[in-house]
Amino acid sequence: METEAKKENRRQTLLILLCWFAYFTSYFGRYSYNANIIPIEEAFGVTHAQSGLVVTFYFFSYGAGQILHSFLCKKYPFRYVVAGAMAIAAAVNLAIGFGLGFGAMKYAFILNGVSQAALWPSIMTILARNLDEKNLKRSAFALSTPVSLGTLSIYGISAICALSGGYKTPFVISGSIIAVGSVIWLLSYGKLADDVYYKPDSAPEQTENDGKPASALKSVLPTLLILAVFCVAVNALKDGLQTWVPSIMKESFGLGDSLSLFLTLALPVFGMLGSLSGVFVHSLIPDFVVQVGLNFAVCAALLIAVMALIGTPLYVLVLVCFSLVTFFSHASNNVMTSLVPLIMRDKINSGTLAGLLNGCCYVGSTLSSYGLGAIADAKGWSGVSTALLIVALVSVAVAAAYLVVKCAKKRASNNPNT
Repeated sequence: METEAKKENRRQTLLILLCWFAYFTSYFGRYSYNANIIPIEEAFGVTHAQSGLVVTFYFFSYGAGQILHSFLCKKYPFRYVVAGAMAIAAAVNLAIGFGLGFGAMKYAFILNGVSQAALWPSIMTILARNLDEKNLKRSAFALSTPVSLGTLSIYGISAICALSGGYKTPFVISGSIIAVGSVIWLLSYGKLADDVYYKPDSAPEQTENDGKPASALKSVLPTLLILAVFCVAVNALKDGLQTWVPSIMKESFGLGDSLSLFLTLALPVFGMLGSLSGVFVHSLIPDFVVQVGLNFAVCAALLIAVMALIGTPLYVLVLVCFSLVTFFSHASNNVMTSLVPLIMRDKINSGTLAGLLNGCCYVGSTLSSYGLGAIADAKGWSGVSTALLIVALVSVAVAAAYLVVKCAKKRASNNPNT
């Protein structure tokens, strides 16, 4: 006969799987446009800047929506909010698949962004409220994969569809998959989750932070501010490459549309491996700022190599460098938007922190989509590589300054009379 402990562990495991599946399916509708940006440009005869504007509208609305939902999610009826957000994303993708004009796409993706922004803060809040310590760590590891697997899936579908031309079929497929995910969430959530607040063992101090000690939040505030800056930078790298590498492969090296998309599948594969590694590496480098700063340093070195290779026929080496940049960018992104909110759940509501940090991430995504497209139109893809390198180097400088200050404070505390 199954014990209560086993039943509870099974419930938590199924809840993790449900949250994983919801976030995985959402990425079909999140990157459906990015994955088809080349055929869309060809179908409508638009520039990189014009096509990138749709992505900018999406990222801006998603980032702003993240901040909005981060404060509201504490009181959401998650069964209906998550299912509704997915249903809206499905409708947007189906509308484009059935012929929505280019001029309306940016407004459709504003709606898509605001609705999808509800998912991550909600999922983080659900997991923080419903999981014990063991399963909380399992959830952080599990949620390392849906971003990359979802991205890989939609880019793979789009690459196959590009062989026959056109851009509409991937949107129809994406909308259908998200619709199925919405129904599964609606039917399953009430059986697996209990919307109660997680309460730490120790009694909290008087606070306005959802039952968390205000003094505890103040102690980590400087770190969180630095991580917020890093979130902007890391998504400028991560989403900038994911959006524009197909165009770089096509225009810099003369590759076809489908081959460019197929080669770009390397990015989400490396991204998934990077996300998984981020959780492991944190056990070796427990300081979040130092860990992410080291990742930026490696990215800077790789981007310097890209600048030397652009203009040569060595597109495989360029793709390897971009894939490794994606690896370290995803490692940083997963640490900051998943591990940090869950680990700090005793200090601040996990959904609130996840929403705020993810909102900062999408500031970087917004800048990279239109900004890098405009730079490409004006300066070519070597100019894009230079812009990404500057982002990485500035982030390394911030991490170095943080480490210097931290070491100075440690020396001062060890030698109070000096």
